[in-house]
Amino acid sequence: MPVTWCYDVEDEQKFCNPGFPIGCYVTEAGRPKDACIVNPNFNEKDAFYIFNHVDITIHYHIVEHEQLGARLVAAKIEPKSFQSPDCSGGPKFLKNKQTGVFDIKYTYSVKFVVSTMKSPWSV
Repeated sequence: MPVTWCYDVEDEQKFCNPGFPIGCYVTEAGRPKDACIVNPNFNEKDAFYIFNHVDITIHYHIVEHEQLGARLVAAKIEPKSFQSPDCSGGPKFLKNKQTGVFDIKYTYSVKFVVSTMKSPWSV
């Protein structure tokens, strides 16, 4: 099942995309491109922000009559950017003209949520 990335857009609505970005860019003029629009802290000019942490929420439906007992209903992702592997500090970014070796730690968290929505594959 593909994962879904949802984010807020205008008028308090959400927009959902299959998959998720691994980073984004803020132009030399300070204009956020692509996924950088979702975080006002992405404001370093001419910089690439790295999404090095992912919060994963697994939604599942309990199936009483089956041996396995549960079915995956949805997997939602929230990519984030942190300076530190303990998920602290401001967002992790690299200046566009930066050179050298970069050490980027990637982390994730997983949360399981029982859903009332039945599995799309159940009959």
